[in-house]
Amino acid sequence: MATRSFMDVPIAVDNKTATAILQYVNSSTISIIMPSIPLQNDTSFATNFSNNLRSLNSNRFPTKVPQTVDLHLFFTVGLALNNGSRVSASINNISFVMPKISLLQAHFFNIPGVFTTDFPDKPPTPFNYTGSPPKNAMTSKGTRLNRIPFNSTVQLVLQGTSVLTVENHPMHLHGFNFFIVGRGFGNYNPKKDPAKFNLVDPPERNTVGVPTGGWTAISHPIQSRQSRCLVHALSSRSTHNVGTEDGVCCGEWRWTQPIYFSSSERPSQVLIPTMRYAT
Repeated sequence: MATRSFMDVPIAVDNKTATAILQYVNSSTISIIMPSIPLQNDTSFATNFSNNLRSLNSNRFPTKVPQTVDLHLFFTVGLALNNGSRVSASINNISFVMPKISLLQAHFFNIPGVFTTDFPDKPPTPFNYTGSPPKNAMTSKGTRLNRIPFNSTVQLVLQGTSVLTVENHPMHLHGFNFFIVGRGFGNYNPKKDPAKFNLVDPPERNTVGVPTGGWTAISHPIQSRQSRCLVHALSSRSTHNVGTEDGVCCGEWRWTQPIYFSSSERPSQVLIPTMRYAT
């Protein structure tokens, strides 16, 4: 087996090729042939591969895709300017500000002033997301979350933008897996694109890439007793440690990542969070 990173925009990434040999028990030894792998920027190949991924959806491993949606969210993701010339990741034109107190700790113990719950369900100012960039490339800042009622089904469309440049943007969800029900290039069309969603056997993941100059739609129910979701961008140039980099626990924010999605439940449906502190 051989694998390499995919990047179809001029952003520096590790272009090394990783290889591995998988040998089954009692199998015969054969000569090893280096497989042919696509170019690092082969968008067509990567898109076709991703679109062909499916869940098993068998009697033993059923795929319980939500068929109805309680809440539709539309998040624009990309890069913008912060403090004049500093490039920052943002969602719905908001760049995350790391709190001094854990978000979970503040929520459970009702500590005021740590975050607000006014994160918008959609971009405050719509524009041609993948076309000519807007004149104002500045992003706002804040520790803003979006409360979602327990036992709700959420459909979230992640729309890439060209505010500074288009990019292939990996997004990660803490707390849940989700179904990747659709993806495409250009601007998401809420009237036409849902008809093409896969609600039968879509892949189930916790990380998904927003295509360069495109969008991805995910769906999942908020049903866990520990349902605290954090949606944020992943960096291709730094390691990611759950907790200290997510506002889940106090610590240093090692890379500019947005965190913008939280669910809430009734007190009887919450487990006391484990308190961990970074030194």
